[in-house]
Amino acid sequence: MNEYIEQAKAFLEKTKTSFKAVFLHYGSYFHDDTDFRDVYQITLENLNGTYVFKFGQSLVNSRNYKPSIKRGMSIFEYEETKIKAKKNIRPPSEYDILASITKYDPGSLNQFCSECGYDSKNIDHMKIYSNVVEEYQNVMMLFREHIKELSEIQ
Repeated sequence: MNEYIEQAKAFLEKTKTSFKAVFLHYGSYFHDDTDFRDVYQITLENLNGTYVFKFGQSLVNSRNYKPSIKRGMSIFEYEETKIKAKKNIRPPSEYDILASITKYDPGSLNQFCSECGYDSKNIDHMKIYSNVVEEYQNVMMLFREHIKELSEIQ
């Protein structure tokens, strides 16, 4: 186990938070996704409450991932890359989740859009902002007293 996963597990233990990742399906995760990936339901639960959300695993760690053929790559090299990719299939770890959740207040819609290069009048960008705000509220519900420690998991 690497130090990042150990750090995440220690944080969950300290905050008495349970972690559960359940595979839902292999398919698109983002509304405009052109790639398929493994999608999981994640549950974080402690004495402060429960937060359940969906998580799209990285492409490389998802089933049916097919690496691209690169110019000059032999068929042997491509097959070796496919074999290595199949070995990477894994559910998200505690670290994957804790490193990716929103730990900072996104501020107002205009502030958020300005920081992210979004258009505050674009309906898709408004939805993203709304989802980030909801995630931040749930993270604060669970980890308010430990948010500084959580922000160190990156």
